[in-house]
Amino acid sequence: MLLGPAMLADRWHIGPRSGQTALSQIMATAIGRHWAHYVMSLTITLVLALAANTSFRAPPGTSTNCAARRPVEAAAPSVCQCVLIQSRLRVVRSRYGVSR
Repeated sequence: MLLGPAMLADRWHIGPRSGQTALSQIMATAIGRHWAHYVMSLTITLVLALAANTSFRAPPGTSTNCAARRPVEAAAPSVCQCVLIQSRLRVVRSRYGVSR
């Protein structure tokens, strides 16, 4: 994902500037500074914000829901993940004498 922008930045001699990111400079060179530039900037911002949010939210909820055999809200875990979590729960339960 970084190879393409890195090659474009090298080819178009894009470097660090105060107040403007390298990605913004690449977009301005490729499509100009009109409405499409601002739509693309907003889209990239939203995608990065959503990606940062889901990376912190999904794993604990996925593990909990998988162990309790409930439907998963965000992303479905693989069968291997469910088997691994269930086997770990069995080990912990047997070690501490906990029953369901």
